[in-house]
Amino acid sequence: MAKWNALSAEIEAARASGDHTKLLAHVHVGLQMLQEIGATNAPIQCESLLCMEASQAHYKMMQYDEALQCAERACESLLRGCKAELQDKAQIAEIEVFMGFVLCKQGGHSAAVEAQELLQKVLHWIDVDAKSAMPMQAVAAVNLRRSVLTGLGLSTTVQATTLASKGETAEAKVLYAKGLDTLIEALNQHIDENDVELVKMTLEAILTSFEGLDDVSQAVATCRKYISWCRRHDDASGVADGESMLTALCARQKIENPLEAEKAKETEEATK
Repeated sequence: MAKWNALSAEIEAARASGDHTKLLAHVHVGLQMLQEIGATNAPIQCESLLCMEASQAHYKMMQYDEALQCAERACESLLRGCKAELQDKAQIAEIEVFMGFVLCKQGGHSAAVEAQELLQKVLHWIDVDAKSAMPMQAVAAVNLRRSVLTGLGLSTTVQATTLASKGETAEAKVLYAKGLDTLIEALNQHIDENDVELVKMTLEAILTSFEGLDDVSQAVATCRKYISWCRRHDDASGVADGESMLTALCARQKIENPLEAEKAKETEEATK
């Protein structure tokens, strides 16, 4: 076990430093070790954990095809040779939700439809099957619901955007409205203050939906919520991203940027 503990520490250090290439190299070493000694002599769910480390690293490097392949392998390793009643359904659902987000990032219409189908399956498990599952799995299902709703809203918004880009405006607006309802439902679930990135992703998709529905004032308000959320969590790069999103929105819509107007007013008052 000493080798595994050392490898785990190396993976953790690479993740903490944001060195995705080094992390992938450590994962490769781990998978080789696993092949040599066999799953029975390795830590529990070892292959799945290693593959998900790799999947998340690829995701952060915007290598979405590779991220999807690694997540699929992680999922497959949990199903392999395991009776249905013994499967870790919560862990499988968590991986499938991540796969849904990866598919949305790929950006195509068919990938977004695939994400929607996958996430609907997970939502059914959460709302129906997990209620009769073991307590730990039932709790995990409740905690996962908000991520699933965000993913579903995002997948609908991606589909709407692809339709809008082809000039199918009426159909796109129907999907933007549907996606918006789901995204707002996701935000209205209990917000975990530690889940900064998921809230940012939800707000960004809400912004896209409002702009797609030509509701510019709500789109502006959403940008401002994004900025204030990031300020609240001392996320300086998030604040900068939010300000850039607002600047780009105002330029597209040919309206005055309220942040610039406020800065001008502050400067004017300071010189009085």
